[in-house]
Amino acid sequence: MIATTDPPAARPWALRHVTKLLVGAGLLLLLDSRTTNLLVEAPDWHFDDTLGGDDTAPGWRQYVANGGRTDKAQVELDRLHARSRSFLANTGATRPDGLDPWLAIVRTRVDERIYLVAEPLVVDHQSLAALRPQVDALPGATLVGLDDALQDRDTNCASGLSKAFAEATGASVIVIEHPAAYEARVTPDAPRIAMTWSARANGRLYGGPGDRYVLPGLMLTATLHLQVADETISSLEATGDPGASFTFTTYAPSFPFGGEPDTFGITGAMIEAACGHLGQQWIE
Repeated sequence: MIATTDPPAARPWALRHVTKLLVGAGLLLLLDSRTTNLLVEAPDWHFDDTLGGDDTAPGWRQYVANGGRTDKAQVELDRLHARSRSFLANTGATRPDGLDPWLAIVRTRVDERIYLVAEPLVVDHQSLAALRPQVDALPGATLVGLDDALQDRDTNCASGLSKAFAEATGASVIVIEHPAAYEARVTPDAPRIAMTWSARANGRLYGGPGDRYVLPGLMLTATLHLQVADETISSLEATGDPGASFTFTTYAPSFPFGGEPDTFGITGAMIEAACGHLGQQWIE
């Protein structure tokens, strides 16, 4: 800040009137009749490099993670959160402010995500084996086992929960991540969802054209606690089912053209869909 205190008479008439001149990015010149103030604010390179037009909550979180200003990001998150509350109200939510505790967490922490920290999935293998007579009754059908494909499915569940919150709020204002996605070490006070869960057959069989290969459907029963340090903010105990159908992406060209299905891709999509339903129940 540079200030001069010359008497008004010593300066041109124009300087005796309040004038604001914006010169380039971040240069602001203020002139008045008593004091000349020159304020130079450097361009926010973190903003330019990180966002690039990505005016979303994840974009502002990344902006702070890259060294941007926390207070600036919080102002923008307030605006996006207000928009999400309006979206909830317009879609008929009985309590548009119900997610405020969640929004307060991501606003305060800004650069931290809400992590999903899950216990190993407990699988009821007996319920899956009980489907075999049902499959044997289908001419030419083969039951595909899911044992290997059920390992380390926490990331799919985190994705399903995130999609549920994005659908409810109209934007990705609440993002739930698995630590492995960022090779992150979750600090003791980091916001997290602590989850214990189990899977059992839901009685449905999923398959491709002709049902030559069929996969057993799963339902998930989970207990989830949103925690910050030692405080529990919100909890849920519920069962989620992928439903009668769900979508998935496969990179196995043999399916659905007569070859074996992409067991890992389908199982991951099944768990993502079931966890999406868990998220919907939590939001409700």
